[in-house]
Amino acid sequence: MAVVASRHKKIVHEVISPVHPATQALMAAGGADPLDVEQCRSDIDRLTHLFPAIVMGLHAVDTQRISASVRLATSSDIADDLSSLTTSVPGLGSGQGIASLGIALDIPAVTRALQKYAGQVRTIPFTCPELEGINEMWGELGLLTNNPMTMLVGPALSGINVRIDSFTMDPMQPTGSGVIGFATPNAQGLVSAISMFVPQIASLNLQSNGEVKQVDPSLLPPDTPSVHAAMSDKAILLGVGLDQPSQLKTELNQPAGRSDLMLYGHLRSDTFASLAEISSQLPNTDAMDTAELLYMAEIYEKVAFWLGVDGSGFELGVEVELK
Repeated sequence: MAVVASRHKKIVHEVISPVHPATQALMAAGGADPLDVEQCRSDIDRLTHLFPAIVMGLHAVDTQRISASVRLATSSDIADDLSSLTTSVPGLGSGQGIASLGIALDIPAVTRALQKYAGQVRTIPFTCPELEGINEMWGELGLLTNNPMTMLVGPALSGINVRIDSFTMDPMQPTGSGVIGFATPNAQGLVSAISMFVPQIASLNLQSNGEVKQVDPSLLPPDTPSVHAAMSDKAILLGVGLDQPSQLKTELNQPAGRSDLMLYGHLRSDTFASLAEISSQLPNTDAMDTAELLYMAEIYEKVAFWLGVDGSGFELGVEVELK
């Protein structure tokens, strides 16, 4: 594994007062004026304390797999807060299906963190003109905590994972199958919240015993695949177009997804092939786009990306499996 680590404070000091010939030459070539940042020094020190380092790692490079990540180290206070933001979501990070996308966020914990850091910036704002945008950004983020939708759904929803198992592009009637998983600390509360927007869910009278129930087809739009649902005390699964709806109960009993993931997504070769088919049938589509998707379907077995958090900071990673 190859790793490159950089200390932000050293980089910032080099930009402020360049001493390395390469830095001096680069700034001269770009016509950059010397930075007058003495008034910003306290703000810069504040940021480099919060985010002291960045680490880039290449974990695997061979004929079958390429894996790499970038890690942003944070202060211990931020790291402690980050560890409270994620939760386990059914299926998140499993890589099952031809494609998936999921997010895990303990919304009440996120709300508390946003209020905390927005309050800190409001109490001690950044004074450097180049950094005033941070004050505005945190002011806007602080307002999100008062969003009515956040207040309604937040206490009952802690994550969602969408998995596509199959997809067929028919110009007249596209079809597919997959599972949507909702993680929740309050399953009945989440059912009540969802039922406000999807009344069909209320008609199922879901219980936390994992029993699989089908949504009445007459309540769905015409030609919609079958929809089934099952619930435990920590999750709700919705299955669309499943050949064996009973699999929902089995999946409810499987171990939850990784708790260190905040975001995970993946695409398999079948997905690229389906996207190429869709692209070829759309009007005014560049043939090169379709050809590129077909090429990706030929060489990539799987492409995955993730955002993880742990006791040292954020990690943004990508992994490519080759055929």
